[in-house]
Amino acid sequence: MKYNNKLKLAIKINKYDSFKDFARSIGYDRSFISKICTGSIKPTLEQAQKITSKLNVSIFDLFEFKDIRDYEFKIKKCRKDGLSTL
Repeated sequence: MKYNNKLKLAIKINKYDSFKDFARSIGYDRSFISKICTGSIKPTLEQAQKITSKLNVSIFDLFEFKDIRDYEFKIKKCRKDGLSTL
């Protein structure tokens, strides 16, 4: 997987001192955020939603999706369920 510099930058821009501080603010641990940034894991749509919502950025600004049609469907479902996609 690809290293996610955008997520690392967004965390810094939002004035979090560390991955640990940001992770705690959304109910995850530091290693989870670190693994996303290094590309060793890819978040689920719901996890990506939670991350981008807290950082006040679009999910498409931070994450790349291989099959955009699948994610468009999932985003429509999120909106239907009352979740924001920014």
